[in-house]
Amino acid sequence: FAALQAINPDIVAWLRIPGVLEYPVVRGEDNSYYLNHTVQKTYNIAGSIFLDYRNERDFSDRKNIIYGHNMKDGSMFKQLNGYKKEEYYREHKEITLFLKNQKYQYEVAAVYVANVAQSGGYYDYLHKETRKQQMDYLQQMAAYQLYPTGVTVREDDELLSLSTCEYSSTNGRLIVLARRIGR
Repeated sequence: FAALQAINPDIVAWLRIPGVLEYPVVRGEDNSYYLNHTVQKTYNIAGSIFLDYRNERDFSDRKNIIYGHNMKDGSMFKQLNGYKKEEYYREHKEITLFLKNQKYQYEVAAVYVANVAQSGGYYDYLHKETRKQQMDYLQQMAAYQLYPTGVTVREDDELLSLSTCEYSSTNGRLIVLARRIGR
């Protein structure tokens, strides 16, 4: 991890979904810079995988969102498209985040395809002031869930969302929601 931070101190984690993807995760001062900059801070249309700037760098928030582009060349979060199929989900239920001194395991709880405007702005989830408001919002999001996973999200869960563009509608988003396990 020290070697990663020597490349860029904005690197906050390493994201792994076995057999799907592995990337460093950065967090910038806003949600714009890493849309088109690599972890080496050079301009690139593919950008980086990045944590929402409103989240704490140590993932201590009870809800965290990681963004990445859905690149045609198969890079970044393109592989998340596999989660549109329930069979793929069954084969790739686990997500691991490696931090400097910590390892977090997550299980995928839901997969959504939503239009940002129609779903009430998924990113507003971070701004819900109480945990009850967040849970109410997730219940509304259930309308956009592609299939049942059998995983129940509880009010005390620590959540991770992976978000990328989804091109079946204007402003579409594919969101893989996971809950932390094994505290």
